[in-house]
Amino acid sequence: MTNVLTAVTTAGDTVGMTIFAIGVCGVLLWRRHTWAAGVMVSAVGGAGLLIVAVKNGIGRPRPPEALRMVTETTLSFPSGHSLSSIVVLGMATAIAAELLRRPGIATWIIVVASFATVSIGVSRVYLGVHWTTDVLDGWLLGGAWLTVCLAALSEVRRRDTELCRLGRAEEPSATTVTHDGDGPLVGAALGAGRRRRHSLRSDDRAITGR
Repeated sequence: MTNVLTAVTTAGDTVGMTIFAIGVCGVLLWRRHTWAAGVMVSAVGGAGLLIVAVKNGIGRPRPPEALRMVTETTLSFPSGHSLSSIVVLGMATAIAAELLRRPGIATWIIVVASFATVSIGVSRVYLGVHWTTDVLDGWLLGGAWLTVCLAALSEVRRRDTELCRLGRAEEPSATTVTHDGDGPLVGAALGAGRRRRHSLRSDDRAITGR
């Protein structure tokens, strides 16, 4: 159990979560979801700043060294592993669920991400480097920041959808012909007239055989 949870806590540290977030951003940029990648970067950066600010502001020491199974030199409150994991994995889960649009797969992703987040937090207490309240408050602070980031992501998607719809609505018709000085209504009327004359000529040729 100690070996398993040591591996879990290593995967959930700052380096592990940063590498995972970079991988997610790479996939998003490859899929041309630039705004989602930007929100992901902001979420990770904000989580890092939040951890540093609260740790230095509270200044809570870690449990006694005799209880620790791994070496840690920073302050205890909140658990950076718990806070960063819920933000990074939560954002990745929300983005994956939106892009895949398959309820069955999305459900499994949520289950796996939730299990990983809980396992990382539990490993910190088991290894004796955090008090239980460090982990709980890490989840609470991380969950609050995750909520803000998900709201921002939703707003970005809404605006992007509106811009796409507006762009399609403003595309000019391929059959509309305008001249210099013609307004949009005049151009539309000219285009309709030309299509009508072309249709009449086609009918005349069909009747006369020319």
